[in-house]
Amino acid sequence: MKELSTKTKMSKTKIIILSIVALALLGGGVAAYYYRYVDKDKAETADTTHNDNINYSPPTEQEKKETEEHKKSLAEDKAPTNNPTGNSPSTKKSVTPVIVSYGQASGNVEVSARVPGVIESNGTCKLTLTKGSDSVSQSKKATPNASDTSCGFISIPRSKLSSGSWSAKVSYSSSKAEGVSAAKTIKVQ
Repeated sequence: MKELSTKTKMSKTKIIILSIVALALLGGGVAAYYYRYVDKDKAETADTTHNDNINYSPPTEQEKKETEEHKKSLAEDKAPTNNPTGNSPSTKKSVTPVIVSYGQASGNVEVSARVPGVIESNGTCKLTLTKGSDSVSQSKKATPNASDTSCGFISIPRSKLSSGSWSAKVSYSSSKAEGVSAAKTIKVQ
């Protein structure tokens, strides 16, 4: 009977060892699969997400045509209008400049504004400060940026203004658009 129990023990030991070896092989297979396929898919996805929308091929005839049409429309925007009477055409787009910041700095009253709804380089911004019957104005050429047209900072020397509250408005005018901002009150010291 001792002999049987030794064989049984050896048999159980072999089963345990074989089970451990089988689990190790299974774990190794899973790890190899993960590193070969799952990580590779992640790496390929990460590498291609940045380059999917880049077209390195030469422009098509359609793209060349669209570019030429765009150039022509830009040239028309810069061309002087043929308006012998000097009156503004009634087809101008109505815009509302927005005063972004205002105050006194370095002996000047400064107002910064932008004009949403238009992106063009041929416009003029005009700051007008009014107090009672007194009015002082200063104009500045507007500049286009990515999303609108900027008036930048328009300055009026403090020496041209008396102390007190002044009403500030910025008007914008170009061959295609015009409008006036809401008033802001500036206290001149």
